[in-house]
Amino acid sequence: MASIRPAAVLLFTQPHLSLRLYSAISGIFVLSIFQHQEARFLLPTVPLILSSVQLPKNRRALQLWAAVWVVFNVFFGVLMGIYHQGGIVPGQVFMSKQPDATNAIWWKTYSPPIWLLNGKNEVLTTHDVMGLDGESLLKQLADLATCDTPADRRNREYLKEKEGTYLVAPASATWLDPYLPNKGLEGLRFREVWRYDRHLNLDDLDWGEDGVWNTLKRVIGRRGLVAWRVTKSCGGGGTGER
Repeated sequence: MASIRPAAVLLFTQPHLSLRLYSAISGIFVLSIFQHQEARFLLPTVPLILSSVQLPKNRRALQLWAAVWVVFNVFFGVLMGIYHQGGIVPGQVFMSKQPDATNAIWWKTYSPPIWLLNGKNEVLTTHDVMGLDGESLLKQLADLATCDTPADRRNREYLKEKEGTYLVAPASATWLDPYLPNKGLEGLRFREVWRYDRHLNLDDLDWGEDGVWNTLKRVIGRRGLVAWRVTKSCGGGGTGER
């Protein structure tokens, strides 16, 4: 739907009133009455709207409009087609290859496609907690985290363990920042094991609290999707126990 926005301007400047246009407007109006509609329901209105506009007859105006159309679609094609939630598929492919993974918690992302686990879902439980608050997330991680061992901190020996808990979340989720550096004996430990840079979390834009500049700085400047292996201290130790 974003791709027709430059054409939508022509609806107000050079409309071609027709039954097609009335059908598109009435369809959008009816769907807008009901909450939680998906954008794909509006796809049938795209050709109706495009066939109801008249291109500028002035050559210079037409060239300007065409340039705006191309730039607009290239920009949003890259933004929404590559970067917006772009790390979910690579992240799920990564999880499917982790031999120790038995729990994966996805926070502040779209729902990861389970079929990409390629059979790994028989032993890997995926927890989709997109809108969960931070404190509840920590509690769930504490319940699922496996026991920390010295090997976890130095090499990849953890891959030989029978159980492992992973947190997958955007790098822009600053709420986690105070907990990630923990190297002490208490609390959770987060070991970064994977990162994908071509990921923007455009569903976490807090304009009201952070302001426009700080929000863009956080979401764009800290773009990326990260997977951490989460462990905790279990006193006497023990690999893979909870």
